[in-house]
Amino acid sequence: MAHGRVSFALGAAAVAGLALGSGVEVHAQQPGEPSTSPASPSSAPAFGAPARAAARGSQTDRRLLELLEQINQLQREIRQLRSDVEVMQHGLEGVKRRQRELYLDVDRRLRDVEVGVVRSVQPAQESDRAAGATSPDAVPATETASVQDSPEAGPPVQAAAEAQIRREYQKAFDLLREGRYARAAEAFQGFLQQYPDSAYSDNAQYWLGETSYVSRDYQAAAAQFKKVLDDYPNSTKIPDATLKLGFTYYELGNWEQARAALETVLQQYPESTAARLAQTRLNRMRKEGH
Repeated sequence: MAHGRVSFALGAAAVAGLALGSGVEVHAQQPGEPSTSPASPSSAPAFGAPARAAARGSQTDRRLLELLEQINQLQREIRQLRSDVEVMQHGLEGVKRRQRELYLDVDRRLRDVEVGVVRSVQPAQESDRAAGATSPDAVPATETASVQDSPEAGPPVQAAAEAQIRREYQKAFDLLREGRYARAAEAFQGFLQQYPDSAYSDNAQYWLGETSYVSRDYQAAAAQFKKVLDDYPNSTKIPDATLKLGFTYYELGNWEQARAALETVLQQYPESTAARLAQTRLNRMRKEGH
């Protein structure tokens, strides 16, 4: 029995020594005292949870900031694109305006030339009429009497009709000059229907083609320029109509037909302004590989 007590005492001392060496406080449990054993790891306070939550919140904030910066960058790019579009639209309007002014300037010059030719021809015609009137053998007496007895016959009536035709043509041309292309096309079409054989019919047909060309209706423009060539083969508009037919085929991508029309201008009207423009377009086609 004594030996058992000694063994128990030695065991208790050994346990106490181990406890002291490890820094663990040892409390002797008395009979009936509740157990004070250390809590299991699962019941320990979760000191790492707030840190992890804070880390996740920081990452979310950074992501939101990145998204906001991307949105701001996109908004800046959109503003820049809008500015670029406005600049290009302004430039395009300027090009269209200069193109229209060029067309009108060319037509004004051509009309001045045509008026000069008409004025130079009219005096000769008037002198011929005067010579015929003074010749006793020019007109039979009965015809002379009938002309004198008719109050509606004679040059004033013809002059009034020509003046009316010119006014109608001028109305259509003014619409074109103002850039009202649809109205101009209607006016030129009406003029051609009403005065198909007038001195201005070839011009009206040509400018009808120009209204379609400026409006980018190239199929219609090609048909209208070709009609100038077919219906008015002696017109002064033939060089310009052939040139613009070549330009129209170019816009349609019909390279062979465009080249043929432009080369026709060079061959038949080598010293004209139309020939210089045709050569410029042919050079451009070669550079583009057409």
